[in-house]
Amino acid sequence: MDCKTFTQLWTNSKDDLLPAEAQQHLEHCAECQKKVDCYFKTLALLKAQPQIENIDAKMEFAVMSRIENAEKAAAKRHSFRRKVWIGAAAACVAALIVNAFLFNSDRMEQRENQAIVEMIGDVCSSTNGSFATQTDHDDLEAMEYFMNNIEE
Repeated sequence: MDCKTFTQLWTNSKDDLLPAEAQQHLEHCAECQKKVDCYFKTLALLKAQPQIENIDAKMEFAVMSRIENAEKAAAKRHSFRRKVWIGAAAACVAALIVNAFLFNSDRMEQRENQAIVEMIGDVCSSTNGSFATQTDHDDLEAMEYFMNNIEE
């Protein structure tokens, strides 16, 4: 008989009654003897432990404490996630505000440049100058043209 077969017979036996073949294997196999001895020592230690009174209430308390602690940990985890999302949302809003400011200041600069070009165009046309506002010139090119071609 091999150790695997012995272990199966031993774990399936009732009241530790083993067939004669399993008994012979146990007498000759040191490894299986060690398993059986360890089992009986462990069983003796467990039987020697004092009985716990009111185990149901203690078990319920332990389980409920574990559940409450899990809920608190989950709440902390959700709180941290909420803070991260709030921080991310605040960063997005700040980025939008900065972009809006930059876009608005760029548009204001374009309006100011356009107003200057129109003013220069009005001055030139009233003096019968050769300069006229053209839409195909960039604002700075128009100002440069005016500065180069103005006659006093």
